[in-house]
Amino acid sequence: MHSVLSRSRTWMPIVGILALLVGAPLARTLWDALTPDTHDGKTVMVINGKKRTYYRAKKGVDQVLQVQGPATVRLVSRVPWSSRYAGTEYVVEWAIDGGAKGNFRQEIRKASGAVRQSDNKKLSRGGTHEIEVPAGKQVLRLKLSESPGTVAYFRYHARPVEPPISSRNVDLKPLEKVTPRQVKAGETIVDYYPLASGEEMSVELVGPGYLKVISRLDWDETMTATQKYTLKVFEDGLIKQSYVLKGRRSEASTYIGKDDSVPARGEVVFFEVPDGKHRYTVRVQETGRLVNLRFLAPVAKKNGKG
Repeated sequence: MHSVLSRSRTWMPIVGILALLVGAPLARTLWDALTPDTHDGKTVMVINGKKRTYYRAKKGVDQVLQVQGPATVRLVSRVPWSSRYAGTEYVVEWAIDGGAKGNFRQEIRKASGAVRQSDNKKLSRGGTHEIEVPAGKQVLRLKLSESPGTVAYFRYHARPVEPPISSRNVDLKPLEKVTPRQVKAGETIVDYYPLASGEEMSVELVGPGYLKVISRLDWDETMTATQKYTLKVFEDGLIKQSYVLKGRRSEASTYIGKDDSVPARGEVVFFEVPDGKHRYTVRVQETGRLVNLRFLAPVAKKNGKG
């Protein structure tokens, strides 16, 4: 796919803010599909033999998305293919309500394996573009503003951006009485708390801030390749997010005093904590799983000083 980043000057405030906040490369979670609140209908495409859902965009009409930031939104766009369009461009404009805005210019090129399922109409190659969304709940608007045709097709994914990992982050103990399990990674020994399928584990903290959860699947000799598992996170009793994670055997981590299994590599999820006191509860969706959890949050501020 052809990838183009926005060169609009309005892009710079967000990039500048992120650069100030982050002193090291940003860690990220998996991409999740994102559905726009407004669109002109779903269209199923067959891309290299695989079905993908796109959302039809009429020229000049906004598609509106609700995005929880800080996050990266990825847009994949296509237009119907015609030899008359070869070498021309279409333009996608984007804007965050009350914030930054910009546009993407995409050259129209023929795709060898992309068609609409309904009529086998050929499509252009997909253009992939990313937008950085600041913290908080944001409204993102996108539209096809210039094109030799009248419609385009958009597909969206999003993933949160992790706040900088600070030396002032502290471990949180779960509210439940759980005996910690010590995990040794290199020369470092850290407490993790085991959570089995059918059970749950909770922590409480005061926002605004972030909660980071590191999970390590308990890896035994029967496991091979990659083992998927799902963590469900609840905020004050309501589902906040489900995370599908991939457990992989760790070659560098061991348990202290436990030799029949090893901790898998650490998988990280993180999310924003709104103002006030909140309880976060974690469950493992699949049966027959055991994961080890570690909870991290920024040091609580006192008298306005961190």
